Amino acid sequence: MIDVPTFGASSAAPAAPPAPIDALDDRTTVAPPRKPRGAWRLVLPDGSTHPVTGTTVIGRQPDAAAAPGATATLAIDDPDGLVSKSHAVIELNGGRLGVRDLGSTNGAVVLAADGSESEVSSESSTALDVGYEIELGSFVIRIEKA
Repeated sequence: MIDVPTFGASSAAPAAPPAPIDALDDRTTVAPPRKPRGAWRLVLPDGSTHPVTGTTVIGRQPDAAAAPGATATLAIDDPDGLVSKSHAVIELNGGRLGVRDLGSTNGAVVLAADGSESEVSSESSTALDVGYEIELGSFVIRIEKA
């Protein structure tokens, strides 16, 4: 006679339920509290920084009225005249950062950390991250977290 294994119902007693995943025992290490995530900031070519706390209009003579909901402006010195008065807007939404062109003459480009480039649209916001750069004419702004 050959023993054939059976599958399905078993006559053995049911196994005890597993211990809760979050139960602490002598093998559990409690992690230190998370460090708060830093605040976004813009680093200008001269090394100065500008914190981003809301929607910020950037240009030679930026006007907050150029972007609904703008709470700040950042005037940049552009001796080449390639940056428009209100060139672009940095948008902070739910902790995420983006940039949108405000119909500037020379446009804007985002340079990602991996070297890829994307044209900035006036229709929708282009996502930004740490290490990205925004080109406004010949003016370059780097994105960092403090």
